[in-house]
Amino acid sequence: MNDQLFIKLQDFRASLNAAFLEREHIVDGLLATLLCKQSAFRLGAPGTGKSDLVRAICNGIQDAKCFGYLLTPTSDPAEVFGPVAVSKLLADEYTRDVEGYLPTCNIAFLDELFRGSSAILNSLLTLLNEHTFNNGKDTIQTPIQSIISATNSWPEEESLQAFADRFIFRPEVQFLSGKASKSILDQWALGIQSRPEVGVHLTLTELGELQEAAQQVEISENFLNDYSTLWETLGTNGIVISDRRRVQILKFLKAWALVQGDTQLSADHFHSSLVHMV
Repeated sequence: MNDQLFIKLQDFRASLNAAFLEREHIVDGLLATLLCKQSAFRLGAPGTGKSDLVRAICNGIQDAKCFGYLLTPTSDPAEVFGPVAVSKLLADEYTRDVEGYLPTCNIAFLDELFRGSSAILNSLLTLLNEHTFNNGKDTIQTPIQSIISATNSWPEEESLQAFADRFIFRPEVQFLSGKASKSILDQWALGIQSRPEVGVHLTLTELGELQEAAQQVEISENFLNDYSTLWETLGTNGIVISDRRRVQILKFLKAWALVQGDTQLSADHFHSSLVHMV
């Protein structure tokens, strides 16, 4: 990765942190999620800026297509994946007009994810796992880089917990706690100060270059030993993860290291990251 591209990434990161107070680890995690082409959801009460942050990230990438939707138990798959193509239905072909809907976007934000119907969640599984969408007889390779969702409560149903396992980064978003942060927020609201604008920092091509750079982050034998020891220790305390998640976390950590400006993984990268994944 060249120095200019790294500077662009860090400028993007700094702009997000300036506009979203007390969200440093969440900003880093969402950027890392994008860089490893995985997905995230955030747990938090309404009014914590969950959707605003996703929009800012999407708007910060030139020409990125963003799709957002609030899911409810009565949401129809057509509202997320596109309406059935009537003209083709008359020819006994069941396909959807997906243009402008989730299968054609780069970044998706699904609010209240776990309230979605089983028909929507089942279709999302393939998108999450393989970034493909089954449109009738055809399988579409989607341009989706990441699906980011939000929820106010952790699902209790076992089937939904298995679904949640597909989301690598799962931070809990709190209300602002610092007095200075609250004061700045009040001044933004009253117009005493202007809230910093995030602006455009990357292109989709540059995002792809950063994703390739994340794959090149080095992993030493010592780190892999530390990684194995970590899960053994957590396992003795009743914290067990799936084999799929173990591999996903390793890929995420490489992207996390790149966001921090490092070219090699170390045990230090466990701090401030694993707490949002395990």
